[in-house]
Amino acid sequence: MGDDIFAVRLADGTPLPLRPSELPVLTHSDEIHLVSGDPNSEDAGGHAWGVGRRDKTEFPQRWGTDLRPWVERVMREPDSVVLSDGGDRLGFTATLDDVRVVVRLRRNETGQRRFSTAFPVGGRGVVKNTPHGRVDVPLDDQRIDG
Repeated sequence: MGDDIFAVRLADGTPLPLRPSELPVLTHSDEIHLVSGDPNSEDAGGHAWGVGRRDKTEFPQRWGTDLRPWVERVMREPDSVVLSDGGDRLGFTATLDDVRVVVRLRRNETGQRRFSTAFPVGGRGVVKNTPHGRVDVPLDDQRIDG
């Protein structure tokens, strides 16, 4: 596939409103957010295995802490794409290695799409940190909101 169009279409059949070359590159701070979480907020990020943030799902241990390739693959090969907030938010969902992953982008003040978050919804090796401990989260294709 070239850089002309995305093969993926939105639910209404329209082509995805950006080219593959327009997908954002994760910054170092994006990766810190994704892996270990925002140091200023217990509610932001922290999805790598073993981080232990309450009410967060964690990627499988076998994926390690280099999550960039998985996030990029979800954006380039999504199973579904949802456009919301008048086009300001874009959500990609894909199942990779028996793990359902959501990646969300948002428009910044200059109109460029930037990484917002990525997290595992469920699947082989995914756990959620609850007040009662870590709980396995099986793959459920109906649950994509995480």
